[in-house]
Amino acid sequence: MTQASKQSRPDKLIVARLWTLYEWPEWNLPMQKMTIQKLLRYRSQPQYVSDVERTRKQPELRWDYGRIRFFYERLLANETLEPIDVDNCCDYGHIYAEPILLDGHHRLAASHLASAPIILANYGGRVDLLRYLIGARKTCPT
Repeated sequence: MTQASKQSRPDKLIVARLWTLYEWPEWNLPMQKMTIQKLLRYRSQPQYVSDVERTRKQPELRWDYGRIRFFYERLLANETLEPIDVDNCCDYGHIYAEPILLDGHHRLAASHLASAPIILANYGGRVDLLRYLIGARKTCPT
């Protein structure tokens, strides 16, 4: 295996650890009180809407919850979801041990609700935090 093929393979992050560390944008997509029973009230939404389209015609929360349900159903069917993109928060030249989701909010929420043990991720941050998120380190770095 070449070095390039090793780097392109997604990491397997522990969902519970990422969910606990990530500062979820609750103001934009409330999930703190979301349950599977509440999620199942929404119609599954397989249609992707790009960021460009969302700025012109912002879907309502029911679309977001429908999108989460779509991924939740894929997980229950034992399908592998596309990897999410995770990096670290940075400020004034310092890289913090705080994950930030660049892409994959609906997939992470679905994985959390489905109690999935891992989620595939393209990770581009600190190695010590990555080791914690994959379970190779017991304590979270500071």
